[in-house]
Amino acid sequence: MDEQEILRVLTNEFNLHWESGETPKSRVKDFRRRDFFALLDQLKSEKITSIIGPRRVGKTTIMFQLIDHLIKEIGVNPKRILYVSMDNDYLIKNSEEPLKDIIEVYLKYVLKESPSKLQDKIYVFLDEIQYLSDWQKKMKSWFDYKYSIKFVVSGSSSMLIQKGATYLVGRMHERVILPLEFVDMLNYHSKDREYNEIAMNLRNSLRLAISKKNPDILWKAINDVSYDLVKKEHEIGLTLQNFMIKGGYPELLGIEDYSACSSELKDTILSKSILDIVERYKLRNIGVLRYLFTIIAAKSGGKVTYTGISQNLGVERPTIISHLDYLEDAFLISKSNFYSKSVVKRARKEKKYYVSDTGMRNSIVGMMNESLLKDSAELGIVAETLVFDHTKRLRFFLSERQTAETFYWSDNGNEIDIILDYGGISIPIEVKFRDRIDPTHSKAMFDFMKKYKSPFGIMVTKNHLELKDKILYIPLRLYLMMC
Repeated sequence: MDEQEILRVLTNEFNLHWESGETPKSRVKDFRRRDFFALLDQLKSEKITSIIGPRRVGKTTIMFQLIDHLIKEIGVNPKRILYVSMDNDYLIKNSEEPLKDIIEVYLKYVLKESPSKLQDKIYVFLDEIQYLSDWQKKMKSWFDYKYSIKFVVSGSSSMLIQKGATYLVGRMHERVILPLEFVDMLNYHSKDREYNEIAMNLRNSLRLAISKKNPDILWKAINDVSYDLVKKEHEIGLTLQNFMIKGGYPELLGIEDYSACSSELKDTILSKSILDIVERYKLRNIGVLRYLFTIIAAKSGGKVTYTGISQNLGVERPTIISHLDYLEDAFLISKSNFYSKSVVKRARKEKKYYVSDTGMRNSIVGMMNESLLKDSAELGIVAETLVFDHTKRLRFFLSERQTAETFYWSDNGNEIDIILDYGGISIPIEVKFRDRIDPTHSKAMFDFMKKYKSPFGIMVTKNHLELKDKILYIPLRLYLMMC
């Protein structure tokens, strides 16, 4: 590919900041989610930073926010920052070595420096890296040259984590970006970051409570926060209701019409994600993917019997399993394994599946409207889906790993929705989003705590706040805030 053609694309399509000295306002949103600040710290590291997450979740926005911060707050020369989206067919398909050609043209014509003699660090942002074949090998080569280059890459497949972590071990730091958390929504509506500090304090209190095997530590922190926020309960409650209906996709922020939100989720975000899967895995039957996603949406948090679905669809069982894996790879659904110390028993038991975003789930089942708030059964499914999703993120935080698991447990008719396993200690978490908590709801909790010597359990409720018999009853809004 001609060097001047590459330079033209880099200059006119991707890197307008080279000439203007600033990032386009249309690419940089004012609102900064929590993930932005975590990634900001990563810019100081020499390791490759990878940002992994589903389509349309805001990965590109965060990249441009990081670029904007480098220019405005750090004072980096705009020309020392290169951004390229690797899904650009013109660049990828007209070159045998697109990454090599792109960087060499950039260094030769824009910086006019050789890679081995870079005067100052340069920042290279590579969006949608999965479109670059053998990207892990190519990134390893550039990293091992030890040039003064900081790489930030993004991708829309969880397989990137596994492949990248294997091939780039010790060279890459991964960050999974999912739809916005409840704390992000609170910060967005409050126009500041006050809830970040609250969330971090609660997280640290949970970590300490688990390590010390003392629920009083978390109880005090939760109780103090509840007291401090009593004047904001109304606005927090409204934000929670909206979050339960619309979910956390950033593109829906500021859109009040639920019908418009539903169309955006189904017709744009979901459809694009499904097509990505079809293209990535060369699938011929898109109907199986859509049917499976609809099943998971309708009974999010329910157990899935592979054989039963196989018989209903007339599709072989391995195909059902592989297609569910594809949906999980695209971050559209999440899997929960049975909790057991035996790996064999975990593998043999049925899996529970959740839709990753409640807004997407509500859109599919026709509940993206305020009627959801009056349907206790549907609201219970949404509450459990949110708790599972946020507990998974909490597990990421506690373990500092991006592939941490969460589980469910059942025994003799008793079942626990979620098991948080951390540091060899298992915390049972049950979701009862209702006005009244019956004492019988705690039986499974007590059975699990006795069997696995759990220091305490957590019951996520609608409004009930109490510590009783080593069970913490925590309102949904406060639990999500902690995650």
